[in-house]
Amino acid sequence: MRGKPCDVAFDGKTALDSLETSAYRVMLLDLRLPDIHGTEVLRRALATRPDLAVVMITAHGNSEDEAECREIGAVGFMRKPVM
Repeated sequence: MRGKPCDVAFDGKTALDSLETSAYRVMLLDLRLPDIHGTEVLRRALATRPDLAVVMITAHGNSEDEAECREIGAVGFMRKPVM
């Protein structure tokens, strides 16, 4: 959405912390993060914000990862590079 704010978090803890203070509607979430696996961030994010639309992004994911993320509640799963 043009003109809407966008923030960047470089790890899972920062991403989860930001959900407590901002009213995000969409999250693009990498599967592999330096501190917490993306599936765990997905679980925690949706537990506190069930209205959040989360799209997973990964360079290393496979069909099993995609199935797990969708089962948890991700609305999309994209493989890098995203074009």
